[in-house]
Amino acid sequence: MPTLLTTIDSATEGHRLAVFLSPGQDGSVLELHEQSWGEGVGWYTQSRVRIDRDQLPMIRQALAGSAQQVASPATANQHGWRVVHADSA
Repeated sequence: MPTLLTTIDSATEGHRLAVFLSPGQDGSVLELHEQSWGEGVGWYTQSRVRIDRDQLPMIRQALAGSAQQVASPATANQHGWRVVHADSA
């Protein structure tokens, strides 16, 4: 049974990213669920990405490099990136 770790709100109302830890064959895997809100349904998953334990170091490295590139608003604008603050629900 997957365990919900956190949710990250989207800039678009009624959308969020849910982060789950799920059991896998070789240990736990991280799952990212793109979710939408439906009246009468609640939050439901639109798509899911499973990240295996072997992939996590490469993702961390990629994110760390991206964070360094977006050190200032000027750099962020050069890359066309927008810094968004996300709160967990």
